[in-house]
Amino acid sequence: QYIALSHCWGSNRSFQPPRTTKKTMTEPNVDFNSLTKAFQDTMTLARRLSIPYVWIDSLCIIQDDKDN
Repeated sequence: QYIALSHCWGSNRSFQPPRTTKKTMTEPNVDFNSLTKAFQDTMTLARRLSIPYVWIDSLCIIQDDKDN
C-alpha cells in the first residue's frame, strides 16, 4: 500500500527538488526538514492515513542513472 506524488519540476533551473543520484544513494536517510513543503505534506498525509510508503519520482528514481 502506497501513495504517489506527481509533481512538476518546472522550468526554474535555480530550484531543483531534492532528488536521488548515484552520490546520494550512499546517504542512509533523507532529512525530512530538507524536503520541500509539498514533499513534507505528502509524507504527513501518508502517516495520517496509515499508508506506509510514499513514491516520489525524484527521490525513488536515481536521476543520473542512464540505465533506468
